[in-house]
Amino acid sequence: MVFVAREGGRVCGGLFAQVLHVYISFRNPMNAVVGVTDILLDTFGLSDEQTNYIEVIRTSGQHLLTVSCAFALLPSSHWSLGP
Repeated sequence: MVFVAREGGRVCGGLFAQVLHVYISFRNPMNAVVGVTDILLDTFGLSDEQTNYIEVIRTSGQHLLTVSCAFALLPSSHWSLGP
């Protein structure tokens, strides 16, 4: 049985609240990771390899924040629950 947001708004609304809570719990530590990578990149004496690794971490963290934010902001009418 499939619950669509218009038919099972209560179910999707509860799911949306849970996802929003997870997003908020995820956002703060990920912001810390991105912030620390900015500090690390300002460190003198890093090799090119170390700089590349830190840039990968920072870029990945920024992308995860963007995706999770976009997902959390989706209106519940776009959600459906499958079997």
